[in-house]
Amino acid sequence: MLERPTDQRGVQRFAAPRSPRHWWVIAAVALLTLAMASVIGLSLYRVVAPPTATVIEMTYDDFLTNVNANNVSSVTIYDDGNITGQFTRMFTYQQQDGLMVTGTTFHTYQRLTPATSVYLFSALERHGVKVYQQQSGASTPWLQLALTVTPFAMLLGALMALVIVVLTAWSLTRPQRITPPAQS
Repeated sequence: MLERPTDQRGVQRFAAPRSPRHWWVIAAVALLTLAMASVIGLSLYRVVAPPTATVIEMTYDDFLTNVNANNVSSVTIYDDGNITGQFTRMFTYQQQDGLMVTGTTFHTYQRLTPATSVYLFSALERHGVKVYQQQSGASTPWLQLALTVTPFAMLLGALMALVIVVLTAWSLTRPQRITPPAQS
């Protein structure tokens, strides 16, 4: 180890703080931490998010035709006019864009008035369809909040850990002041 220069009293002089020797290790740790946070956040989303399925977009009239043909098992009617639901079996449908789609879930839209509501609900009841009503946007606010905040909290924790590592490495490479023994 090299001796540090001393002054005429034998006290070592302070050198300017050096940058960490292995800055690439710190950069690699930061990148790995960011990658792990992304993977964990994506995994959490995949576990908690509902599975995606092919949703058949159909007209309201075709929806009513399928209700009357006993092809619909359940519907969720939203206050904004959206209607989603499940068919009793796999169903193939040609959407308005010409695409042939096969699936068990559907979506349609109809702003319900008192007159159309009476007709729709009586048809659903006659054909034994389970009916659910929901406010639009009232799915799961706590889950949405958790999925939004979790990645940022993990990133903040990783950055705090990185700062601690850098400060620890810097304090270990800083020269220490050595006082000469007292002369008697």
